[in-house]
Amino acid sequence: MILPLAIGFCLTSGPNNQCGGGHQNSPSPCAAYHAGQNHVLRTYCDGPGTMHLRINGRMYEIRGGACEAVGGMPSFNAGVVTEMGADVPADYVGVATRGMGPFRGAVLALHLGGKSYLLMDNNGVMGPHGGTIDANGHAIGASHEAVAISASFTC
Repeated sequence: MILPLAIGFCLTSGPNNQCGGGHQNSPSPCAAYHAGQNHVLRTYCDGPGTMHLRINGRMYEIRGGACEAVGGMPSFNAGVVTEMGADVPADYVGVATRGMGPFRGAVLALHLGGKSYLLMDNNGVMGPHGGTIDANGHAIGASHEAVAISASFTC
């Protein structure tokens, strides 16, 4: 299983944002990226999945995601999966767990608005049609901003 770690999704956080247009600060919509071009490995832009996130009190809605199960590991992904270190201005969110039901310490990746986040302290519930996540961590890089995230998703 290839685990996406650096990456673009359909994100809305206000009335002027459009699904498919990416994060309000992202220069390109998710649909502008194609697997096999410019270090893009895979896109999750057209699926039925939606994730609602609260990051440090700010609300986001991500549409176009997909739930999958590979090797018994259920996951939710939305956005553009790129090669590590690729200079692609896209956003991504993904969570993979060891199985259905309550979890602690899932693999959780978030790249949003040019920032990547380390979210090792996480827990929630993964179900066949959605789930919930609570996580604490920080931005990777110069800002090292602390973040608290609550999310729910459906597929």
